[in-house]
Amino acid sequence: MIRFNLFYPNRLLQLAISIVLSSYAENCGSKAVKTAKAADLERYKNAINRDGDISQIMYGMKEPPLYAAVREGNAEKVGILLKKIKADFTKSEEEKKDLNYQDTNFPNSVDKASGDTALLKAIRNKQEKIAELLINCVHFKKSLTIANENNKTDTPLRLAIANKLDNAAILLIGKLAESNLGVLTQAKSTQDRETPLHLAVKVKAHTIADCLIDKLKEGDLNAIDNKGQTALHIAIQHKLTEIVKKLIQRQATESLYIADAEQNTPLHIAIQRKFETMATTLIEKLVKAQATESLYIADAEQNTPLHIAIQRKLTNVARLLIDHINAASLVLVNNDKNNKMMPLHIAIEKGEYEVVKLLVKKVADNCREKLTTCDGKDRNPLHMAAGYNDIASFESIWNEVSKLGNPTHYLIKKDHRDATVFARAYLPKNRRLNASILSIDSTLNTHGKDDTMFDSILILVKRELKSEDWNKIREEIKQEIDHFVPFKNKSNDRNTRLKELVDRPTIK
Repeated sequence: MIRFNLFYPNRLLQLAISIVLSSYAENCGSKAVKTAKAADLERYKNAINRDGDISQIMYGMKEPPLYAAVREGNAEKVGILLKKIKADFTKSEEEKKDLNYQDTNFPNSVDKASGDTALLKAIRNKQEKIAELLINCVHFKKSLTIANENNKTDTPLRLAIANKLDNAAILLIGKLAESNLGVLTQAKSTQDRETPLHLAVKVKAHTIADCLIDKLKEGDLNAIDNKGQTALHIAIQHKLTEIVKKLIQRQATESLYIADAEQNTPLHIAIQRKFETMATTLIEKLVKAQATESLYIADAEQNTPLHIAIQRKLTNVARLLIDHINAASLVLVNNDKNNKMMPLHIAIEKGEYEVVKLLVKKVADNCREKLTTCDGKDRNPLHMAAGYNDIASFESIWNEVSKLGNPTHYLIKKDHRDATVFARAYLPKNRRLNASILSIDSTLNTHGKDDTMFDSILILVKRELKSEDWNKIREEIKQEIDHFVPFKNKSNDRNTRLKELVDRPTIK
C-alpha cells in the first residue's frame, strides 16, 4: 500500500485517496502481468507454428509440447497446440508429405514415463477444462478408449468418474460406444471388479451415475461386481435416494431381487439399514409386478426381509410384507447363530404387539398349528410371551392355540431351561400373566396335579435365588405358594420342601 507523509486535516479523506491509489497500482500491475502473459503466449504460438513436428521434444523443452502444456495445466497453450494439430491434419495430401510426425500415433500417443496419453494425464491431474478441450477434438478420438499402459483399468472414463469430473465424464459418455460403458474391469488397487456405473455410485458421483443410467442398456444396468452386487445394491447402501428411484424405474423386475454373494437382495439391504422409504418403494414395485415370491427370499442366515424388518422395528414395512406374502412364508425359521426363530418369535422378543397380532391372525387363518413352532431354544410363542410378561401377545396366541387338539400340551412343554409356560408365568415379575393363566380354569383342573409342571416351577425358583433381587421377591413367592392353585394340589412334603427352599438366602 502507498504511504502518505502529507498532512490531511481530514483523516478519512487521506484513507480514501490511499485506497484509490493502491487500487490503481494493483490494476497497473495486473495489466502488466496480462500483457506479459499475452506476449509469452504469442512467442509460444510462433514457436509451435515454426516447428513442423510437434510430436517430438522441441528446443528448450524436456518433453513434447502437448505433454508439457498438460503438465503445467495451461489451457491456453493446449488450445494453441490443438489449433496447430487441426491445421496439420486438414492439409492437402501434398502438404502432409512434409509434415511427417515422427511419432506416428500422435496426438494419441502414450507418454513413456507415466504410461498416460495427454487426455489421461489431464484427467488424472483433475484439469477438467483441458480434458474437455481434448475430448471435443476429433483428432483425440482414439484417446477416449486408451487405458494407462501400466494399469489397464485406468481408462479416461473411469478416471473422470473417480475424480468426479462431471463435465468430462458426461462428454465421454456421450462420445463412447455403448459397448464401452458397461465394461467390467478389475481395479488394480482394490481388486474390485466393477462397471463405470458401479464406480459412479460408489464415489457418489450423482450426475455421472444419472447420465450412465440413461445411456446404458438394461442388461448393463444389471451387471454384478465381484461381490455379486448390482449398482442398485450399492446405491441403497450409500442411501442415494434419487439414483435408487431411477434404477428401480429402469431395471427389469427380475433384476430388482438379485441376491449378492451374501444372499442379500436390495430389499434386504434397505431394511437392514432402516431405509424405510426405499424398502417401501421396492416392495410396492415388486407387488405391482406380481413378483411377491421375491419378498421372502432368505439371506445366508435364512432371514427373510420380514425377519429383518421386525428385528429393526420397521413396523410399517413389516405390515406391508405381511399383507403381501403368503402364510407359509410367515412361519419360515431363520438360522441365526444365536437362535433359530420365525417372525412371530422375533416380534414377541422385540415387543412388537401390533405385528404379533397381524401374524397370529394370518397364520391362524391358514396354518394354525404353526403358532406352536419352537425356536432354537425349544420355546414356543407362548413360552416367549410368558417369559417377556407380554399379556397381550400371550392372550392373542392362546385364543388361537386353544382351538387346537390338546392345547394344554403347549402350556406344559419344557423349554431349554426345563421351564413350562406355567412356570414362566408363575415368576413374581410376571404377576399379570400369572392372573391370565389362572383364568384358564379347565387347563388348571386337568393339569394342576402334574408333577412335571411342579418340578419346572421348582427349577425356576431355584434360579431366581441367584438373583440380586432375591430378598425382595422371597416374601412374594412364599405368599404365592399358599394360594397358587398348582401348589395347593401338591402333597404337604413337596410344599414343605419348596417353602424350605424359599427360606434359604442362596443356593450353594
